[in-house]
Amino acid sequence: MDKAKDNVFEQTNIEIVDNVMKYGKEAIQVSNISQIRVSKEPAKPYSSWSIVGLLVCIIGGLALPMIMGIAILGVIVCGFSIFLNWLYNLNLNTYLIVEMNSGRISLFSAKEESFLEKAKDSLIQCFNNKNTQMTVNFSECVVTQCNFGDNGSIENKEE
Repeated sequence: MDKAKDNVFEQTNIEIVDNVMKYGKEAIQVSNISQIRVSKEPAKPYSSWSIVGLLVCIIGGLALPMIMGIAILGVIVCGFSIFLNWLYNLNLNTYLIVEMNSGRISLFSAKEESFLEKAKDSLIQCFNNKNTQMTVNFSECVVTQCNFGDNGSIENKEE
């Protein structure tokens, strides 16, 4: 997934009030959320054109020795594209992933990766209790203004 897209939120706050979840410039109804989980971001798919191009260049170079130079250049270009995609997929970050019924996916990062599970559990608890409000602060790794936890807040404490 391209990190420059508008669905990746780096240490952004989530605020829930009256069954509406607000973050960044987004506001969605909680009932429109189909799934919430903590996992690695979705892997970037390999370009089918690079794979086809690589195969065509290899087969073409073997079948027609007179185009071997062009075939080698094609193998290098297509192979490099596949290699860069593979490198990108090796370094995927862990996010709190919120999927909507529409198929839109929003990814949230936190200052401390271990906080993402606590944020997910707090959001689920809030979704299950109607008319609950809370704020998830991903930069400070704390959940506040909630009617559960210690005095209305949950901090990221190592257990």
